Amino acid sequence: MVGAGAGFQVAGDATGQNRLTARQIEELQKQAYEEAFQQGLQAGQQIINEKVAMLDSIFRALANPLDELDGTVESEIVELVIAMMRQLVRRELKLDPGQVVAVVKDALRALPLSARNIQIRLNPEDMKIVSGALGAPLEQQNWQLIDDPVISRGGCQVVTSTSQIDSTVEAQIARLIAEVFGDQRTREEQSE
Repeated sequence: MVGAGAGFQVAGDATGQNRLTARQIEELQKQAYEEAFQQGLQAGQQIINEKVAMLDSIFRALANPLDELDGTVESEIVELVIAMMRQLVRRELKLDPGQVVAVVKDALRALPLSARNIQIRLNPEDMKIVSGALGAPLEQQNWQLIDDPVISRGGCQVVTSTSQIDSTVEAQIARLIAEVFGDQRTREEQSE
């Protein structure tokens, strides 16, 4: 007898050919079926794992579909609010140019009482209004008005040797926005 396959003994016949018995054929078929079944299970499991991973990523994306857009929309809203506020400030300054005097006075009040050598930087158009409103002759003042075309109308910067007050329109708008969005973040954190 000659060995064939996985431990099967094959009986030889009178012609010298090896023949499998019906039981051996049945066993080989069963073994081949089980091997194919296991391979199919493994391949199926791999396909299922890939599909589950793909569905998982889709579900994660669907769970928070607007997260990416939230940041973009928020920044665009902030830019829109800043542009609107600048337009409102310009409009108010056209209607009442003297409002810059109140901004300067508020900035001066924020300085320490001991402040000396005070420089008030203003837009050249605002400087005329402020110098007329603050009044005292220059030699009696402990402050100096400085033309600064970089400063936008309606704001000022007050500078001393020890401190600086930024009351430019941009700084005021930035503070307002920080307050508004800071309050919103605080409320969101409290609700979580």
